[in-house]
Amino acid sequence: MVAALATFEDLEGIRANVAWLLEERERLVEALRDVPWLEPVPTATNFILVRVRGRDPHAVVDTLARQGILIRAFSGRAMAEYVRISVGRPDQNDPLIGALGRMA
Repeated sequence: MVAALATFEDLEGIRANVAWLLEERERLVEALRDVPWLEPVPTATNFILVRVRGRDPHAVVDTLARQGILIRAFSGRAMAEYVRISVGRPDQNDPLIGALGRMA
């Protein structure tokens, strides 16, 4: 209840945060589309589900983790080709975009 009331007290700030998140999500989706072996799935969430084609998604996760970039792979058969990338701030997303580009 306290959190809900605080939200209403700063509705302008909340709207601004939502706006930048939507913009950053779209920028990140476009950057992921530029990587030939990645296929982002359309989303309305704060994360992007991405199909990894022709590579082991767990190897991609491990390579990024060694650079301090954390994304999530799945173990279930239905999601075996996918990773989940949370939308962060530009200073968090830019290293991810650069690292994925270098993996091409």
